[in-house]
Amino acid sequence: MVATTGYRGDSEEVRQVGIQGYLTAPIKEAQLYDCILTVMHLGESSDTLITRHSLADTHHAERGQVLLVEDDSHEQKHLLSMIEDLDYRPYLASSSREAVQALSRQGYEYVIVDCSMECRDQFLVTEFIRGQRSRDPDSDIRVFAFSRPETSSDEVQECLSSGVVEATLDADISSDLLRDRLSAA
Repeated sequence: MVATTGYRGDSEEVRQVGIQGYLTAPIKEAQLYDCILTVMHLGESSDTLITRHSLADTHHAERGQVLLVEDDSHEQKHLLSMIEDLDYRPYLASSSREAVQALSRQGYEYVIVDCSMECRDQFLVTEFIRGQRSRDPDSDIRVFAFSRPETSSDEVQECLSSGVVEATLDADISSDLLRDRLSAA
């Protein structure tokens, strides 16, 4: 079912009448397609309701979780939006200490760390990841260094020489290039 507007309690009502897929406009073609496919694979007796939120959760789980370690609010908004648009689940750490706490609480497939910040903080994040890898050789966290125009080439080289960072991402990175970098990882 596609509705032009959604109201609190709608999902319970449509579930009670046996509807298994419920989207509110506007919807993307891919969302409609994914909803139809998912509903087709549900059994008739299933009381599961497929919504834009359950589809997004599934996509994020399939694509992976990205920890963004960035202290600049403009870059945070830009990169978080781009990561989310690519159907990855973004998490934000505004400092290296927050990043280490986040990494110790849960696993991430990808970490994007601000080069300048990492240099200022004596490579706290990359050292933590190196320690994780030494304890668990199967750990497959992919780490990218994000460099802004004001990031010095020395800072970029220091990040790359940490032995943890795989590649750099420039501030003007396109959504397509970010998708290629993450999917190649």
